[in-house]
Amino acid sequence: MESTREFQGISKRFSLSYYLIKKQLYWLSYLPLPIPWYNKPVSIFFYLISFTFLSRLIIFIFVPLEPLLALYLGDFAYNLDSLHDIICSMVSFWLAAILTSFHLLDETNKSVKLQAWLTPLSTLEKGKDHFFKKPNKKLVFAAKLLFTNLKTSLVCCPSFVFCLYIPHMITNYANGQLVIVLLVHGVTIAMAGFMGICYIVSLSYFFAFYAFLIGQKLSYIAEIFKTQIERTTKSYRKIVSNSDQLISLVKQVYCADLFWSKVNSIVFFATFFPQILIVYSVFFVPLNAVHFISLIGLGSINFTCGLSVNFFCGVHARSKLNDCQKQLIRTIFIKDAKLRVPFKIKLLIISEYLFPRKLFAIFGALEMNSLNYLLVFIEMAIHLLLVILNANRK
Repeated sequence: MESTREFQGISKRFSLSYYLIKKQLYWLSYLPLPIPWYNKPVSIFFYLISFTFLSRLIIFIFVPLEPLLALYLGDFAYNLDSLHDIICSMVSFWLAAILTSFHLLDETNKSVKLQAWLTPLSTLEKGKDHFFKKPNKKLVFAAKLLFTNLKTSLVCCPSFVFCLYIPHMITNYANGQLVIVLLVHGVTIAMAGFMGICYIVSLSYFFAFYAFLIGQKLSYIAEIFKTQIERTTKSYRKIVSNSDQLISLVKQVYCADLFWSKVNSIVFFATFFPQILIVYSVFFVPLNAVHFISLIGLGSINFTCGLSVNFFCGVHARSKLNDCQKQLIRTIFIKDAKLRVPFKIKLLIISEYLFPRKLFAIFGALEMNSLNYLLVFIEMAIHLLLVILNANRK
């Protein structure tokens, strides 16, 4: 009872829709709360800022500029020599992913299929759903951790990217006009950082909670299959009821995956290569203290949201799905269960049709499991070595 009240209290104070509308200025038409009129124009304004900053970064990479002109245009890495193109490329990855994710969320307003991602997260709206009548302590802790990380990221990320301009403000403090221009650029990139939290980091954390929640449900279903294979009629009814729950849950996951697989692909694209560039910049290139701290902070957020918590929770959900499949097969073929032939065929179809689908995947094919996660880190290490070798050659 105590955990239930605690979780419901969290839901009332930090419900998912309230957070999305009030903190992140979402304007999704299918959210269950009224959306202020200013959410859409503000979001579009931030989108345009991100787009213009991405355009300027491309210019900074390919067009050599005079130092003073580069500063006036907002090139925060103009004096970092060999690191210039690396940092600009890193931020470009993030901005490109922000714009793509923005368009994806806008598409959910038009496509009912893509709106299914919100349904499993109804636990964050009401503190419970039809599956968990009494939320356990793990879900209470996960919900607290989710909103704590979201709110912390909203403050930290814009602050870290704004700090990229601070050394230039200090160096050029005598030029008041330039300092004001740099301050404007700092605020602009902070707005882009805010967009990054809203459309990359937050979605990654939401997926992590969603995958953990589904993993808990699958674990519960697998436990029932494991313990209720007996000869009694009552046990047979429980198996039937449990199978219906499994069918409903896996269908729900399959529908939600139409959205989440796209999100995971965008997040992975936005974090994999920048993480390599951040590691190289921090450990192999001399930096001033402000840039060093900023890159450490941005790298921590990048790794946590893109290559850590979402992958761990995806692996957790995938392992529970595999365990559930094993228990289902055991239920079908164990002799003592004495299930009717039509029902056995029904369970077999569930096992053969639903489970092999690429659920909890990146790019629609790369399954979230321990082996693939290890391969991701090996590939990151190889790319990092290539970056180091190429830099040394130059």
